[in-house]
Amino acid sequence: QKLRREWNFRGYVVSDCWAINNIYEHHRYANSHEEAVGMSVRAGVDLDCGDTIQGYGMQALEGGFMDVEDVDVALGNLLGVLMEVGYFDEDDDDDD
Repeated sequence: QKLRREWNFRGYVVSDCWAINNIYEHHRYANSHEEAVGMSVRAGVDLDCGDTIQGYGMQALEGGFMDVEDVDVALGNLLGVLMEVGYFDEDDDDDD
């Protein structure tokens, strides 16, 4: 909330490497990887430095730990930055 609303941050949020995995495996704050993913995405994490979101994201969604709307927000943040830096712009060097 503070990051996006008060500070008007328009980028994407990346976890520390393996932090989402650690929420479950080491800190035992969550009861499963799926719950850790849901907690993280709902808290505003858009990208995981590791592979926990990639490995457990679908199960987190199917298990009700996050909603499609949560995924849409995260993807929107990621794709918005890519659009802003011109990632999807037509390459002008391909004039052959």
